[in-house]
Amino acid sequence: MTVRGFTSDRVNLQAQSLTYFSTMSVVPFVAVVFAVTNGFGYGSEMENLIYKYFEGNELIINYLLKFAGNIVTSLENGIFGMITFLMLISTVIFLMLNIEKAFNDIWKVSGGRPIHKRLTYYPILLLVSPFVVLIFMSLGLIYTDSLKSIGLEVDWIIPITSIFTWIVLYGVVVVVFTMMYFLIPNTKVKFAAAFNSALILALAFIVVQLFYVETQLLVSGLNAVYGVFAAIPLFLVWMNISWTLILFGAELSHAFQNVDNYTIDHEQDII
Repeated sequence: MTVRGFTSDRVNLQAQSLTYFSTMSVVPFVAVVFAVTNGFGYGSEMENLIYKYFEGNELIINYLLKFAGNIVTSLENGIFGMITFLMLISTVIFLMLNIEKAFNDIWKVSGGRPIHKRLTYYPILLLVSPFVVLIFMSLGLIYTDSLKSIGLEVDWIIPITSIFTWIVLYGVVVVVFTMMYFLIPNTKVKFAAAFNSALILALAFIVVQLFYVETQLLVSGLNAVYGVFAAIPLFLVWMNISWTLILFGAELSHAFQNVDNYTIDHEQDII
């Protein structure tokens, strides 16, 4: 049922579309993150976390933060700066709309949420997400540093700390995927269906993440200049695979919830 839905819903094409919008939204989203965190006095903490979290990719981070800073600075240029800022931020809104549409297509929902709900949910999500990113990155680095400090003088603990780090990441991904599969579709989704799908897809996502990190480190170590250019196609491939897995998980949650109805319909077709 999942494979059939994966093909009929053209999930691969939807994943490519979301990859495009995600790539276009990276810099504007970082700009939103810094605009919100700076407003609350946490901008420097967020910048330090980003550099530490993506250690080894400082050149890429420099360009990313520079472009994001230019977007935030455009707000100081009067009405035209505000229009430019809103146009760039609209790419993040388009990404949200396309994610919701992709999930609704999988769940066979004809329409999305009403406009007044979108005008409420999306701005709240944009305001809350920077703090979610800040907390997630802070907890991840605190946990990793704590494990390293424990294993500094005990060599055999280091591989164990690495395993624990991936286990914690798996737990975080399960929670995020469960919320996505449970909340994004504009229909009633059973929590068990969303959770069971998240358990499976989170494992696949972690494996892909591990290969991506190892490949990125390998390429970056070959040559500084080549590593920067290679990071872009690697990022696009990783993003496309990630969205394919996420949408496959949505198909799987739909299958978990409707497997009994599908069996009945299938048997009727045979008769």
